[in-house]
Amino acid sequence: MMKNLITSLLLLTICSSASSQATVAMDWTKTDCVAGNTYNLFDVLNSNKVVVQEYVMMDCAPCITAGNVLMDLLADYAITNPGEIVAYQTAFDNFTDCSTLSEWATDNGFTATTLFTMGDDEINYYGAMGMPTILIFGGGENHTVYYYHLGSISSAVSQEEFTTALDLALAETDYTVGIENTLAVENIISPNPAVDVINISSADNVLSYTIIDITGKTMITTTGLGNTQINISGLTPGVYSVIAKAENGTVNSTFFVKQ
Repeated sequence: MMKNLITSLLLLTICSSASSQATVAMDWTKTDCVAGNTYNLFDVLNSNKVVVQEYVMMDCAPCITAGNVLMDLLADYAITNPGEIVAYQTAFDNFTDCSTLSEWATDNGFTATTLFTMGDDEINYYGAMGMPTILIFGGGENHTVYYYHLGSISSAVSQEEFTTALDLALAETDYTVGIENTLAVENIISPNPAVDVINISSADNVLSYTIIDITGKTMITTTGLGNTQINISGLTPGVYSVIAKAENGTVNSTFFVKQ
């Protein structure tokens, strides 16, 4: 009887924690584990990006399953919403170091996400009681939490809930703020698919080209002068977007497939 009571109280606590998540994101500043770049969450959100965040632990099978599902879902959005979404994976505790997290990510094929450690304060802030913990942030300077989920999202219902929340976050995040006529720059990429290099042809005076992966992570940045050749031999096979910025302030995204 006492054992059943304790179990019931524990389940009640877990359910209460899962339903009392914050509606505003918690800010943080961290250095990523791969490139050593510094990120500030609010700066990313203020730049009108939508952030998909997965908190993970190293011996958690559902974390791997969820990560694979997220990458598959985000691959579709990389085509329909190039450059608008970034994806992060963060160790849930303050003990996992970058070496361990990077090895875990590589072993499980998560080479496209940005990796961070020291997630304990965030986990406490959001009231997470299970792994993985998945969130979606957006809304520009409102720093809104659009989605909060504990556990894997392998079911069709869970995936529909995720994509519905992601669609709402994208709709309420104005990616074109400060961008004038986003379709004015017309780029032609060849060959597509490509293996080693891509050739970009543009009639506009392009200042720079940036290649991003399906998670919104910047992979290559180069200056552009209309027609440019970019070496992509170091990229992992997958779908990428080329973001072109012209002298007149216009921006355009064009996707290609790296084989």
